[in-house]
Amino acid sequence: DYSLEQISTFEKKISRGNAEQIISRDVYRLANGCDFFRSLSLFYTSVGSFVYAVVLVATALLLLYVQVLAVTSECSSLSSSSGSNLLLIVLMAYLPALPVLLMRASESGSLLAGLWQTLGLLLRGGALFFNFSMVTRASAFDSCLMTGGAAYEATGRGIVLSHTPFVKSFQLFWFSHTQLGVEMTVLLALVCTLAARRG
Repeated sequence: DYSLEQISTFEKKISRGNAEQIISRDVYRLANGCDFFRSLSLFYTSVGSFVYAVVLVATALLLLYVQVLAVTSECSSLSSSSGSNLLLIVLMAYLPALPVLLMRASESGSLLAGLWQTLGLLLRGGALFFNFSMVTRASAFDSCLMTGGAAYEATGRGIVLSHTPFVKSFQLFWFSHTQLGVEMTVLLALVCTLAARRG
């Protein structure tokens, strides 16, 4: 079985490679010769999912900062739309799960069976892994767009039989996950405490 470290390193390697393709304009040259539908397919199966991951993470952070601004400035029009902002984030986060639902429905033969299979996948923790994977892709893609320098990383092909020390896992996920999680937690706590003081 593969470890989380191997999966994360593989995701980072693929994300950095796609960022290098965007920097070098390879995707532009490929899409220039395609019709509209092939361009959509190229975007969805290539760099589009990585761009989408960066946009989703940036949108979640932006909406949290807008909520902090709304609560601190006591702007009622901004703070009253927090429910719609949360709905927007949930819809954006689970929109890529729609092809999974359609694929499961076509494999099983009915939409209801595909819906039950997809719900079972979500209840078993598939959504948590999907979000973890999306943040990994967004972080690696964004850092490679900013600084460049994608290189081959050995992900390990064998079965993992030993545990990874906590310090190594913490170092591996600090910049991509922990730092972002701490920032979002502080912003949510700030919004909650300021909103409780207001009313």
